Formats: sequence, structure tokens, C-alpha cells
Amino acid sequence: MVEEIKLVGIMEKLNQQFKLLLQLSRQQLEVIEKEAYELIAPIAEERLEIQKKIEMLISDLEKSEQELLESKNTEAFSPGRIINAGYIEQKTEIRDIISLIQFNDSKSQALLSEGMRKARLGLQNARGNKKAVQQYYPEAVYEEAWFFDKRK
Repeated sequence: MVEEIKLVGIMEKLNQQFKLLLQLSRQQLEVIEKEAYELIAPIAEERLEIQKKIEMLISDLEKSEQELLESKNTEAFSPGRIINAGYIEQKTEIRDIISLIQFNDSKSQALLSEGMRKARLGLQNARGNKKAVQQYYPEAVYEEAWFFDKRK
């Protein structure tokens, strides 16, 4: 019974962390849509911290599941069991959250790719303009030379 409660508690914590990750995913998408790229780095750092917490919780979850299976308590996973229902409900909600995060991230990636393409085109245009300016206004040559005064 203790293992079951621990299992559901870990799932609730996981769910909370995934909800935080979803919020950050939405924030990141908004920042990219506003083209405020300088704000992406702090959000990415926060996301990494949450992902580390999630990895630790998943590790704890796997250990708890293993302990529960080793205790030969098969009733914990039987259909209609309250713990099982809470566990499955949390797992389903986490899957839904992950799908939303993936959607936001793919949209962010597409917007970033488009921004990079525009930046690349702008840089190519700037290089072309620089070449045109250099052709119209050649740089002055400053080298040592002999000067002969022919007036005398």
C-alpha cells in the first residue's frame, strides 16, 4: 500500500513538472513570435532545469514500480483499483501535456528556421551591396611611390 501511494505521489509531481514545462514552451513560442530572441536563452535554461527534475522523477518512478512489482502486490494494478485509476489518469494527462509541448516546440522550430532564413538572405544582400559600393567607390591606394616634378 505504501508503494502504491508513493507511486501516485511521484506521478503527481511528474504531472506538475510537465505542466511547468508546458508553460515554458508556451512562453518560448510567444517570445519567438514577437522575435525577442534575446529572451530565449533564460527560458531554455529553465526548461533544462525542469527536464533534469523530470528525469530524476522518472528514475524514482521506475524504482517504485519495480518495488511494487517485487512486492508481489498484483492488486495495485488490477482494473477498478483507485490507485490504478489515479495512476492511469496522471499518465494520460502527462501524455496529453507532452503532445502539447511537442506541438509548441515544432511551431517554435519552424518560426526559428524562418527567422534564420530571413537573416541569411539579409546577410547575402548586405554582402552584395558592399561589393556594389566598392565598385562605385574604389578604395584609395596608399603605397610608396616616386614622384617626379616635370615642371622644371
